[in-house]
Amino acid sequence: MENKLAGTLRWLLILSMPALFLTCTGCRTAQTADTSTIKIGSPQGAGGLLVSYAAAKIAGKTEITPFLEISPIRDCCSSYAQMALSSQSVDAAVVCVDAAKSLIEKDDRYVTIGPCLANSDLLVVRGNPDKTQKIGVSQDHLYQETIIDNLLGTGHQSIPMASAALAYAYEKGDVDGVVTDIEEALKISGTKLSSGGNKGDVITYVLVARKNLPGLTKLVTAFSEAASDLNNSEKLQQAIVSYNSYPTEGEEAAQWINHNVRFIAPK
Repeated sequence: MENKLAGTLRWLLILSMPALFLTCTGCRTAQTADTSTIKIGSPQGAGGLLVSYAAAKIAGKTEITPFLEISPIRDCCSSYAQMALSSQSVDAAVVCVDAAKSLIEKDDRYVTIGPCLANSDLLVVRGNPDKTQKIGVSQDHLYQETIIDNLLGTGHQSIPMASAALAYAYEKGDVDGVVTDIEEALKISGTKLSSGGNKGDVITYVLVARKNLPGLTKLVTAFSEAASDLNNSEKLQQAIVSYNSYPTEGEEAAQWINHNVRFIAPK
């Protein structure tokens, strides 16, 4: 009797093995999906704040996958940033409109998802804007020429340089003004002018990603939710306090909004 019972149990175990295998395979597949990672290139300033906030939105919702891993790219028009994107060491990035255009022209594996920030650069000038002549701009950021034309008209000399050198050149008096990210602009003295003036928004950052990127829909959802939150002054101030490494005075969000910095849900 005992031998017969043991034999029956062995057969039941053998018959159940495929089901156990399928169940474990399903668990393993689900775990892989939950832990997949999108690496995203992040600039400094307002664009970096947006990426950081979107990552926090994903991290705070365990049902949203994949996880967002941030890779700093500093100046998105630099050769380093372009190489990082083309080598696919990052899957997506927040970059200026000129960097996005250059990338997609060279590499058809990427696509622009849509704008995500407008008017996040300011023109800072010393004294009377009408007397401003030499203006420092970030190298290869052609959209900054549009900002200058919107605010001052034509006839001004633009001096391209590394983004990190703008504030230093301005403080030294090498230029009469600079176009720079609002985070940096608020730290330096001078008259600060909003990007679009009376001519409407200037798109400063867009979201780009590899085509057919797994998890892209959920990534865009996180950016859309982040944009909605950051257009609220209270939530924006909280984000600025958390993101910045320098002391804040509690009025930064109001200044961002007064200068018409606008976060956009990418489509």
